[in-house]
Amino acid sequence: MEFNNLRLTESSVCDCMSGSQEDTERTFVRRITENKSLRIRHFKTELEKPDKVLVVNNCIDFCKYRELSINNISDYDEEEVVASYLPDIQKQLIFAPKKEFYYCKFRFKSGAGKTKHTPQHGHISHYDFYKSDEFSIEHIDILSLPILIACPLPTPVQEE
Repeated sequence: MEFNNLRLTESSVCDCMSGSQEDTERTFVRRITENKSLRIRHFKTELEKPDKVLVVNNCIDFCKYRELSINNISDYDEEEVVASYLPDIQKQLIFAPKKEFYYCKFRFKSGAGKTKHTPQHGHISHYDFYKSDEFSIEHIDILSLPILIACPLPTPVQEE
């Protein structure tokens, strides 16, 4: 597996993947915003999204633009993992109250990339995923259609 996309400059490589490993056994989930099966666009990093202005001052910034957030549901309770999405979803619903959020279950196939357990990112089940240079949607074994995340609308603040 090649990871040339982790080069900061020609001579400097950030150690984004320290502690990472290929994982083809665990089941993961990823939050998505449409009721469609997983597609390659659901695995675009911040760096790959059009019209993004990214400021890279150091390896921490560099790495965060190349990782994708996923959650492990093989070792953690699926309902608890999905509940951890709710605070962020409720913030987004303030500005788009009719928006719906979903998640999909999947496993990685060999050659997809590497995962790194990063529980400091919101929930103990959180992992960062670093795509290999050869990554394609064929590297994903999709295990479910999108599942709607039930989320109560945020309560508006009442003026006194």
